[in-house]
Amino acid sequence: GRDSWLRRKIREAEKLYMAEIPVDTQVYLDEPEVGIPERKNNKGRSPTRAKVLKGKPVYVDHLHASMNWQKILVRAVERGDLNERFAVRRVWTVHEGTALEDWLIIREESKGKYSYALCNAARDTSVEQLAWWKCQRYFIERANQDAKSELGWDELQAQKYLAWEHHLALTVL
Repeated sequence: GRDSWLRRKIREAEKLYMAEIPVDTQVYLDEPEVGIPERKNNKGRSPTRAKVLKGKPVYVDHLHASMNWQKILVRAVERGDLNERFAVRRVWTVHEGTALEDWLIIREESKGKYSYALCNAARDTSVEQLAWWKCQRYFIERANQDAKSELGWDELQAQKYLAWEHHLALTVL
């Protein structure tokens, strides 16, 4: 999820993604103005790369207090239903001079732990749908874990090493 290039490529392929991101990810709450800055003086070369001209980024973990939280059913578990708190809002990230609009999904898990994701779903996507997609990674990871157990560790050791080297916290829906 940290790789904005990959998210842009998935978006261009017209695929939907839910990309886990770290707590230190910066987003913009309003669409930033992006462009090539004007030359400040006659020294040096003129700027050629687009940058954010107007807008201030914030870290995703600084948004908890300003978010509208909802308790949503995640899934049925052995002891009943697992309900957790979710908050969503539209945010922008900037990659190679382009501002990309995404959903930011924050999940408050047990013991005050939070997880964060970006999703390129349509503006009218419901909070319940975003929360459900965010939770699908559990089932994907579980299926991978079960498959490794059935095949045996010795057969997957080399592949697991390569997968760990290139691990992406990303789910393409």
